[in-house]
Amino acid sequence: MIAILLPLSVTAMYWLLGDPEAIHRTARQQAETPAVEGGNDKLASVAEMAEVLSARLKQQPDNPQGWIMLEKSYKYLKQYQQAAEAFRKANVLQGQEPDVMLLYADTLVMAHEGRFTEEARQLIFKALEYAPNDITGLWLAGLAMAEQGQFNDALRYLQQVEALLPPDSE
Repeated sequence: MIAILLPLSVTAMYWLLGDPEAIHRTARQQAETPAVEGGNDKLASVAEMAEVLSARLKQQPDNPQGWIMLEKSYKYLKQYQQAAEAFRKANVLQGQEPDVMLLYADTLVMAHEGRFTEEARQLIFKALEYAPNDITGLWLAGLAMAEQGQFNDALRYLQQVEALLPPDSE
């Protein structure tokens, strides 16, 4: 009697309280995500995607969104020089788009081991002409000024960032 009732009661409780779809949902998620975050399989798939996208962009170079996707792939792979080159092409195609200019400047800084190049500085301040209250632009301008030892200017930019952030933000 116990051998029959125990499995039946456990099964009934699982169907009432458990999540029978959990197994199927987990299997679908694993199929959609090739590897855990940061795993070698995911790096390999991003590298493959970047290679395919790069080849496609050689055939169709007038695609700014494609160049931005390629840049993000290279950035994920920590190939900052290639990322900067992809963003340079996107920036040329997009014209004076502040978001692209700032992402390009940030990538240039990463490509130069955290140092602001003259090109990065020009991009930051040009972007701020078009979008003077852009938090990323103000933040990068503050860091660029601090790197040059212009701490009063750096503080001014960073105070502008602080004024734009919600009061309870970190």
